Parts: sequence; C-alpha cells; structure tokens
Amino acid sequence: MAILDNFKEKKISFSLTYFGKNDFDTPHTIKVLIDNYAYFKNLVGRHLDKINSIDDYILWLINNKILNLKECIPLIIGDDNQKLIGNLIIIIEEKQKNLTGDIIKFINHNISEIFEYDNFDFHEATLNFIKKYQNGIKNSTFETLFEKKRFYFLYNFNDFNRVFKKNIDLLEKLIYTEKSLTLNNTNVIKQIIGICLIIGNYQDENFVALSERVIADIYRKYLILVESDQNENQIFELRDIGKALLNFFKNKKDSRANKIENINKMLDRGISNYVMKHGVEVKQTIPVEKILKNWIGLSSPVLRMLSLTHKSEKGTIKSNLSVKDIPNSLMDIFTSNIPTDAYYTLIRQQTIESIASIGSALFIGILQKEEYYTTYFTDFFSLLSLVIKELNFDDDILEEGRMLILNINMLIKNILERKNSQIILQKTLDYNIEMLCCALIESLLREYYRIRNEQIMYINYSNLTLGSLLNPTLNNSELFSKDHLLTLAFFLISSGENKDIGHNYRNNLAHLLHVYKNTLSLSTVCLLMYLLTDVLNTIYVGLVKHE
Repeated sequence: MAILDNFKEKKISFSLTYFGKNDFDTPHTIKVLIDNYAYFKNLVGRHLDKINSIDDYILWLINNKILNLKECIPLIIGDDNQKLIGNLIIIIEEKQKNLTGDIIKFINHNISEIFEYDNFDFHEATLNFIKKYQNGIKNSTFETLFEKKRFYFLYNFNDFNRVFKKNIDLLEKLIYTEKSLTLNNTNVIKQIIGICLIIGNYQDENFVALSERVIADIYRKYLILVESDQNENQIFELRDIGKALLNFFKNKKDSRANKIENINKMLDRGISNYVMKHGVEVKQTIPVEKILKNWIGLSSPVLRMLSLTHKSEKGTIKSNLSVKDIPNSLMDIFTSNIPTDAYYTLIRQQTIESIASIGSALFIGILQKEEYYTTYFTDFFSLLSLVIKELNFDDDILEEGRMLILNINMLIKNILERKNSQIILQKTLDYNIEMLCCALIESLLREYYRIRNEQIMYINYSNLTLGSLLNPTLNNSELFSKDHLLTLAFFLISSGENKDIGHNYRNNLAHLLHVYKNTLSLSTVCLLMYLLTDVLNTIYVGLVKHE
C-alpha cells in the first residue's frame, strides 16, 4: 500500500475506479493528473509485466483507469493538456502488457489480504473488477467475500446472476453464511426474500426448491417471533419483514398471504400502541398563516426570500437544511423499517423530513393567497436574475425560471382557485413544476461549480451529473456544507451507502418511475419549490460574502 500512503502524504485525491466520461470524478482525475504530471509520469513509467504484490495490483488499477481516459481526450480543454494525458496513456501502453489473467489469479490468491486494508475505494475497485470477470473468480474467493461483504452481494445479486445460476451451492452459502438463518437484520432478510422471488422463477427445480426452503425457514421463524411475548422491541422489524413476505406470497399466489396480511394489520395496531406508550411519534402544529403574515410584512425582497429557507446563527446566514450533529436515538436501536446507514440514521432522516415538511407547508400556504404568491414570484425572479447577472450564469436558467412561474400560475388559476377536479390536468402541471424545480436545482449547482472552477478546469463541466454535484467528497465548498449537500441528495437522488435511502425525486420524475400516484402532488410540488429556493438563496449568500 506504499502508493496509496504516498498519495496521502502528497495530498493527492485519486479514486482507483473509472466511472465514465460523464461522471464528476473524471474531470477531477484529469485535473489531478495534469497538476501532478511529473509524479504520475514517473509512477506509470515502471515496467509492469506481472503482479507480485499489492502495490503492483494498485499500480495496475491506476494504469487501467488512466487508459480509460483515452475517450476523454477530445473533451479536455487545451492542446497541451490533451498531450499530457495522451503521453501518460502512451507510456502505460508501452510499459504494461495485458495482465487481466494475472489480476484474476492475484485476487483469487490474496483476497483476504486485499480486504484487510481499510480503504473503501480499493475495495470498491476490486469488487468492480470481480463483477466484470466473475467467471474467473474461484468459489473460495466468493465465500471469503461473503464473510466480509455479504450485503454487497445480496444487494447486487442480479449483477452476479451468471455465477449463481451455475452454482446453486454458492448461492446457498451467500444466504446461509451463518449455520442458521436469523431474522436479526431486517435489510438482509428483505434482500434474501427478494432473491427467493427471483430464483423461484428460474426454470430449474433445484433453485425453486431452494427458494421454497428459505422462505419456509423465514416464515417459520417470523411466526415464532410474532407470537412471542417479547416481540415489542422488534415490532417495526417484524412489520417490515411481513411486508416483504406478503409481496412474495402474493406474487406466488400463495394462500399464506392471507395470514401475513392479518399479522401486518395486527402489527400496525401494535406500532400505534408502541408510539402512544413510548412517545416515538413527534407531531407539530405549524402556524403557517402567522409565519406568512410576518413574512409578507418584511420590506426587503432579499430578506423575504432568505427567511423562507435560512436562519442567522452566530452572525452567519445558514441553510435550515444544513443539519449536523444529530445525536443517536433509541429509535435507531429499536427500528429499521426504513433503510438507514451510519450517516442517514433514523433520527437524522426524521429531522430532515420534519424541516422539509415545514418548508413544504409554507409554500402550500403561499400558493393559497394571491398576495403571497405574486410577492414570491416577483422576489424569486428578481433574485434569480441578480444571481445570473452577477455570477455570469447561463441565461437559459432565467428562461427556465419563467417557465416554472408560468406553470405554477397555471396550477393556481386552473386547479387551486377553481377547486378543479381535472386530475389529468393537475398531474400534468404537478409534473411540469416538479421536473422544472429539479432541473433548475441541477443547473444552478452546475453553474456555481463552473464559476468556482473555471480557472483550473481541464475538461468541459457540462457533463457533470446531479449525483456528482451533491457528493461532498467530490464537490466540497465553503458555501454548501457536507450536511447541506447530503440533505439535498436525500430528496433528489438515491442516497446512502447502498443507494437505497431517500426519495429519489429527480430520477423518478426523469424516468417516470411510479410517479403518477406516489410523487405528483401539491405537497411534492411545494417541497421541491422549497429546495429550489434554498439552493438559490444559498448561492446568493455566497455572492454577498465575496462582494
């Protein structure tokens, strides 16, 4: 690991994985290579004709990533910069032969040593290689990985389908890594139930039998826990497992679905009792009209805008969405009926949802009264125009802002004020507004990134994805804190370690994934208006700071 240690000493940030030319990491990688050209020229200049050590393997990963940059050379700004990246590629092609087979052998013989190192990026690069060349990976290697990265393989089951289809014993070892399958981890059990649903449809009686055996095992243990007098502390987990089992049995037209449905109703009643007894649920009354009367009374348009999303804290104007230092809660111990991870704990998610619900409620109130919404439209467009002019943002954003206001006004005049029940018209306008809010958020963040980095960028910024712009590791700035970006990510994209946390509004809208019933609503419209206003206000705060 001498190479990675050397990176740390030189403060070089370099991921070992190539994510494609449209990912934010790619322009960052090109910048790192150009800024540290002499160092990388010396590093990749080593002859690499076999893999004898961890450092040989790491060097191969680095070289392989640089080779992948060949497709990006036409995108790099400046002939001299293109030549620098091209030179590194030429050196690697001359010094390194095709070592894919050697890498497969090395991983098979050294998998334990590779995963002894505490380096997530190194592990991710290795797992990506294994995914690509899984047919060459030994069963013993997979078994070692199941002990260290079991949830990764459960969650990415479809990506390893061709290995498991050829080896049912290996799949059984993934499911039964312990001697007995326990229901201690709800997320693991949900994934296993999902896998059983997939393999139960294989045209192979052995896989069907395994599916039935595993489900029978889970079902039996589930019933024991449900009937236990000690199930109160697991009631949320049991309800979650029950939902997954119900989905399985309904899919299979299995009569056990009826019993599970009744149990789920019983558990829901139990959860209500638990909430009443332990005070878990927090209810709040939001005095919307009082807040908005104070808001409309503010004489400054800028103060009116900022008061919707920001607060003054120790002389600093800070977004309400920048939520940090959330203490652990008993809820994080007793509950896992929604996906969580080390950052997006249950209490953090509840806090974020609570803040957002207040913001959404305020915007619902604004849209109900002409004095309020006409004032907001004027303030919003004025601030958007100011930011675009002062920071030299793309003028198209202003036109997108006009489109947004027009669609919101149509929703007010044709639906809200008339109490119109034309569902299709309402859903159409909801979609237009929500999609425009997401697009404007992305455009503002991209333009803000551009003006901060245009003097040091070596590749066109237009390919940056929203996921990259909301990644604090890749897009760190004084203005948008880590917690602020991750809160925005919670609502807009798939978040968390396994990308299974949050609302994913932007991608669901873009791909029309179950949006008609689940997403197209006044509350979501107002939530996304709140998020857009927050992003615009935050960029304005940064503009004022630097004047």
